[in-house]
Amino acid sequence: MSQPRICLRLRRPLEERFDASILNPGCLVAMAANEIGAIRLNGERSHSIVSDWFEVEGEKSNHLHLEGDCTLLDRLGYEMENGQLTIGGSAGSEAGTRMLGGHLEIEGDCGDRLAQSMRGGRLFVHGKAGPWAACGMPGEKQGMRGGELVVFGDVGDDACQRMRRGLVMIGGNVGDRLAGNLLAGTIFLSGKMGNDWGSGMRRGSLILVQEPEYRSAGQLTSPRPFELSYLPILWKEMRRLLALTMPSCSNFWIPESRWVMRRLGDRGVDGVAEVLQAYPVA
Repeated sequence: MSQPRICLRLRRPLEERFDASILNPGCLVAMAANEIGAIRLNGERSHSIVSDWFEVEGEKSNHLHLEGDCTLLDRLGYEMENGQLTIGGSAGSEAGTRMLGGHLEIEGDCGDRLAQSMRGGRLFVHGKAGPWAACGMPGEKQGMRGGELVVFGDVGDDACQRMRRGLVMIGGNVGDRLAGNLLAGTIFLSGKMGNDWGSGMRRGSLILVQEPEYRSAGQLTSPRPFELSYLPILWKEMRRLLALTMPSCSNFWIPESRWVMRRLGDRGVDGVAEVLQAYPVA
């Protein structure tokens, strides 16, 4: 038996960008359908209400589902604390900003600054994400500070800049400058990455499945075989996390071995971040 949910079904294509930060389960859980339809949406050029663009079905649920192309809806899941928000299409920029808890799932692509300043909860993107994923808001000294982010597709440039805590899993390729000034946290990459990665890393773990095509922008020690006892626990946690979402076509391959090729850096800033090259399954 399916769980009750509030469904906002797009009536017609959006014609301008809207700040959709109000559309999260914590704000709508106690509201009737007519009250949800009367919520004001602030646009780039005008002001609308939800019912101008969406048909509202259901009420008083902590599961909110948006159906349709939501590429022009920005800041979905802003400061979300609990409940479930699912997007049955693509989403705009800044999805999951300052997210604290709950479950946010985007079935399509999303724009730039995904999960910026995220602190908790789970965020899944089944398509690709733009640049500056898992970074901090402009002017902040720290990026993502907690939670779990999974992107099944590609991710743009400057991902995980100044990341402080949490887990990021990327199933596709990632652009330039991955993990710049990494402070802590864990990044798992199934695909390839671009130039200038790992500059200024201090702590944390960058786990690679494929050998990098480009040299790190940071100073790393020479790789050597290393056994890490915590890795089987991490692999198990990753499989558990992937099991929480719908089946998705992806390049994810989760290792099993506790043996890796290990490098440390960035020595230019006295960093001890780990760059781990995973061994294939025997």
